[in-house]
Amino acid sequence: MNEAYLQYIWKLKRVPAHNLYTTDGKKIKINNFGTHNFDSGPDFFNGQIEIDGIKWSGNIEIHVKSSDWYQHKHQIDRAYNNVVLHVVYEFDKEVEINGEVILTLELKDHIDEQHYLTYDQLIKNRNIIPCSSHKPYNHLAVFQQMTVALIEREERKARELKEVFENKGKNFIAVLHYTLFSSFGGRVNKSAFQQLANALPFSILLKESEQINKLEALLFGVAGFLESHYPHPYQDRLLSEWKFLKYKHNLSPMSVSIWKFGGIRPSSFPTLRIAQLAQFLSVWKYQTNWKDESETQIINNFRTFLNTPADLFWTTHYNFKKKSKRMHKSNISEAAKQSILINAVVPFLWFLGIEKSEKTFIQKAINLLETLPPERNKALEDWSNLGVLSKNAADSQSLLEQKNQFCTFRRCLACKIGYKILSE
Repeated sequence: MNEAYLQYIWKLKRVPAHNLYTTDGKKIKINNFGTHNFDSGPDFFNGQIEIDGIKWSGNIEIHVKSSDWYQHKHQIDRAYNNVVLHVVYEFDKEVEINGEVILTLELKDHIDEQHYLTYDQLIKNRNIIPCSSHKPYNHLAVFQQMTVALIEREERKARELKEVFENKGKNFIAVLHYTLFSSFGGRVNKSAFQQLANALPFSILLKESEQINKLEALLFGVAGFLESHYPHPYQDRLLSEWKFLKYKHNLSPMSVSIWKFGGIRPSSFPTLRIAQLAQFLSVWKYQTNWKDESETQIINNFRTFLNTPADLFWTTHYNFKKKSKRMHKSNISEAAKQSILINAVVPFLWFLGIEKSEKTFIQKAINLLETLPPERNKALEDWSNLGVLSKNAADSQSLLEQKNQFCTFRRCLACKIGYKILSE
């Protein structure tokens, strides 16, 4: 038994409300099961119960064992002083608030064993998607849960950008700067690019944006890649610029050790991505008109800026150390362009919508995702094998969130698919 399941059945009123007694034998009537609280404090607010004709209003706390009250140290937390009912699976200890015994309801004899067994098997199986054996997946609950997952994903990202916003003096361009750099890092170098964004303010890049070699010198210099010298006219030029710009803007290089090259394709090496980022910034210059532009215009304009190839040096190199075996393109791939749109532009639009209380930005973010094609990866293949297909990037982002934040953590009780399975 676990507390999450007890909260679930209480919230759905899956208890015989007409036949309940407290642990001291008093008939109890539940007039209001309360409102589920997802933050700290009692599990349910504003419950209403009636015992022997006396009505009680207050909060309801749920535990597996009544002794958990003391294990969780609620006796020293004033937030629990207004608890009027303690709902437990097993009553093993009397609990008091300020010297008075709390009314306790034991549920052990009221649990639907088959229902709990279904839930227990659901969360304990080893499948990546715990409910994968419960086909078919063509019911309404899947569509509803995908909508929930997409909103949860974008709001989680918006909360991260909100924190950046507060730390950067409530500057919207600083937030865009941060999320753009983060998206260039991909999955492996995301954190390193975020550190680069924090170490190199957008204001400095804007001042030097008229000359591409200065942008490259700033980015590679602060990233730490110019601390080691590999003789080549291109790097010599960057090093010369960096020595001047470093002094001019009072900048310090990062440790080059934070950049990761293992386990990724050369086309995703951070050195090549930084060169591509420099070219992009030289033509984009943080200019946005996304409120007035359509989703198609945003995508096309962004892709046009991203099409700018990096310096010729990067057609024969993936890093500064050695020349590659054959020539290759130095511009950003189509898959990378889409990833930047999904992971930079969409979260920023969503954040703008929340921060400015303008739903048009959020709707534009959703429309943009629905305009882009779906991503391709192993997690989405798992869903495809179950018959759940992605028509666009909104679907693929939903299913990624579903797998990473719901299935991985076995949040079946918070999932509409799990709810449907348990309700059947």
